[in-house]
Amino acid sequence: MTKVFVIGLGRMGRGIVKNLVKKGYSVLGYDVSPRSYELLADITGFRPAALPEAREADYVLVTLPTARELLGVLDEIMGSKGVIINMTTVGLDDAKAAASKAASMNLRYLTAMMEGGPANAVTQRCRNISRNG
Repeated sequence: MTKVFVIGLGRMGRGIVKNLVKKGYSVLGYDVSPRSYELLADITGFRPAALPEAREADYVLVTLPTARELLGVLDEIMGSKGVIINMTTVGLDDAKAAASKAASMNLRYLTAMMEGGPANAVTQRCRNISRNG
């Protein structure tokens, strides 16, 4: 079964988790806030996980609020075997910086910026703006 890991379980990440579970995926996730796990406690098919587990996922969806966090998490998941998908709402320059860093780390990475923020996480409206690997 395809292993999906979501990093960042705020409003957008929660919407993505719910959508993926509804479509039959088993989803793991990580957030720095324990409250995020409480808000997903009733979702069958979701399991909280430690960040290093993301390295073993087939797909890692990153939904963090700032470029600093996005760049930092790339260091944490260095050596990841799966495709890392940046689904943040950071600016284009920051997205390009993350793509460049991922390339230098030999990560399979693409940017799929979420337009419209958390409300569109459930409807999956996104635009592919850059790809690496």
